Amino acid sequence: MSDLYPYRIITREMIRKYIIMGLFFVAGGGLAMAGTDMAELQKTLVAPADTLDSLDDWEDGMPVDTAGRSGKNYATEFNALDYVFESRYLNHGEHFTKRWDDHLFFEAGAGVMQMVPPISGYHFNPLTTADISVGKQFDKLHSLRLSVRGAFGYQQEKDVILNRVGMKLDWLFSLSSYIDGYNPSRLLDVSLVGGIGGHYTRYTKKRSGYAPEGHLGLQLRFFSGPQGYFAIEPYAGIAGDNIDLSENRNFRKADVFYGANLSFIYYLHNNLSPESRLRFLRRSYKTEKNDTVLPSWRVPWFMEFGSGVSFMNAPSLNMFETMGHDLSLSLGKWFSPVVGIRLTGSVRTVSWQKVINPEKITPYHPEYRLKSTSSYSSGRIEAMFNPMGFGDRFSWDEPYGFYFVAGGEIGWVHKNQSDNLRCRTMAYSGGIHLWAGLTEDIRFFVEPRYTYYEYKIPYNNVDWNKRFSDDVYSINFGLTVNMRARRFRENYADNMDVSDRPSRFYAGVGGGLSSFVTKTDYYNERLKIGFNGTLFCGYRINEIHGLRLSFEYMANKKNSMNWYNDYGMSFSDGNWLVVKRNGLWNHRFFWGFASLDYSVNLCSLISGYCPDRKFDVELYAGPTLVMLYGERGGLDESELLQAGHEARLIDESGPQTGLGGNLGLRVSTRLYRNISLFASPTVYVFKACKTPGTDFSLSKSVRLLETLNVGVQYDF
Repeated sequence: MSDLYPYRIITREMIRKYIIMGLFFVAGGGLAMAGTDMAELQKTLVAPADTLDSLDDWEDGMPVDTAGRSGKNYATEFNALDYVFESRYLNHGEHFTKRWDDHLFFEAGAGVMQMVPPISGYHFNPLTTADISVGKQFDKLHSLRLSVRGAFGYQQEKDVILNRVGMKLDWLFSLSSYIDGYNPSRLLDVSLVGGIGGHYTRYTKKRSGYAPEGHLGLQLRFFSGPQGYFAIEPYAGIAGDNIDLSENRNFRKADVFYGANLSFIYYLHNNLSPESRLRFLRRSYKTEKNDTVLPSWRVPWFMEFGSGVSFMNAPSLNMFETMGHDLSLSLGKWFSPVVGIRLTGSVRTVSWQKVINPEKITPYHPEYRLKSTSSYSSGRIEAMFNPMGFGDRFSWDEPYGFYFVAGGEIGWVHKNQSDNLRCRTMAYSGGIHLWAGLTEDIRFFVEPRYTYYEYKIPYNNVDWNKRFSDDVYSINFGLTVNMRARRFRENYADNMDVSDRPSRFYAGVGGGLSSFVTKTDYYNERLKIGFNGTLFCGYRINEIHGLRLSFEYMANKKNSMNWYNDYGMSFSDGNWLVVKRNGLWNHRFFWGFASLDYSVNLCSLISGYCPDRKFDVELYAGPTLVMLYGERGGLDESELLQAGHEARLIDESGPQTGLGGNLGLRVSTRLYRNISLFASPTVYVFKACKTPGTDFSLSKSVRLLETLNVGVQYDF
């Protein structure tokens, strides 16, 4: 017990002395002790030593009077002052383990840094910084941290980007532990930070250099779980002249900078002291297992699948005229109930301007009002902050909740216009994630988001750029799948009778809507949503894995500019006069998609099989045979076609086949024993079957198609 509670030492010798003193009190108390129950007296005077509850009750409750009513002190070799003065808590704190891998942590963060300009004409915007660190806490007060830092930002007058990479070594001294004792579960821990570093900077193709630096700061570290903390770290420092490559513009040999960083700290092992673990268990939870890992601390991995709509702040279009697609696939990890990190790949399209193509305006043609589109394909890393995780009784199995997300993106922007622009883009993004639980570890979410895109157009004849930015808003709908560790799962499969096991075979039928993600969109285009129907059957290998065979038929509409023949019966012998023209053509394509997929029941995989689960989620993916049966269509009604004339497309799309792939989800809920309702979004990607107007916004040879089907499923 002395190892577990170093500042509340209660030895057997002390307990023995307390018992002896208690016997003296009973013998000498006389009438004052008459009627007192001996068992209750012993509970009052003897400090129980088995639980933290009893220790606190004894120490904070009724004091022990070693002198009693006789006025004599029979205690020997015992100094009560060592255990009464409050100063014994200071600089002591809780138990600190000292194995080599204890208190080893990793840290990742991002922030901003501002360099104080040498002259007014050489000013950089605040630089965006990113850090990855590894550190070790050596005792209750001292830690070391080694970091790799990258930074970038624009020179304000020239729009030329500055890139920097370097390393830092920091020493951290915990003021909170020094003043008030070591407590790893303290809500706010304040530390002094001091360090040195070196950075390599590059600005344009001709200028680069290395600069040392030193810095001081504060770390405000907030507790959020047994392995997770998040920190805010303001700092200031002095660096060599090459930190900003100002060269002869700078009369100083040293440059000043300041900034702030927001970071996540993740400990390799549970960082709580034994006292903190027992205190949390006592205060908030009851557990049947001899385990200090609480249900709210199971820090799950998760996957997310989202789709929705996006909008843009465009000068010539209203918000709804800019509407486009948004697709995302995410993988994330919660480090604690409060903080986590998420990686996302996304494809987003919006319309950004309305143009009239002057080459197509003739007396025989209308004005072709074309909406130019912007497409963004990017990878995003972002922090997640869940304020509900601070609650003592928070659990990942809550019926609903929300958290905030913020981070950065890097990728490509493709602006479709007369001269297509394709360049790299960086972005800052943030939003709020609203979720509601469907079943154990499966959530439906709605995520409104704002993204600020920044990109530059380089010039060949000068050493600077022209910088642009886009404001994009999006709303995504989708599913989140939390991955539960094995010890938290409840698997009923091992105890089930054969008659209760799920059927091996199932089949379903449904229908819905579909849409191509394309790079062009005409104002006078009719509704381009396609209609589709699907049939599928499957075989369950076990409660988790299976095979799935499906066929989906689709009729899809799209408009594009095409060459067509204008037939007019102008000759006396009845022959047609054929004139080749170019105009807006309404296409209607007919498709078939046959897929053989591997399927996995995500609920059974991550939470264990449960026959009474209200919802099931199945993920499937595999190769697809794409079949284009042909097309029908006609000249758009906005085109002028003389009476008695007939228009026929010159290069009409005929039957074609090719290979592609698909990825989808099937969410089902059981109505009766063998009948379920389902909703199933699917994404098809393929290169085959050239069809006008369906080109994917980021590639001419790729088609990207979304479908959503609802229907009924039968288990045999």
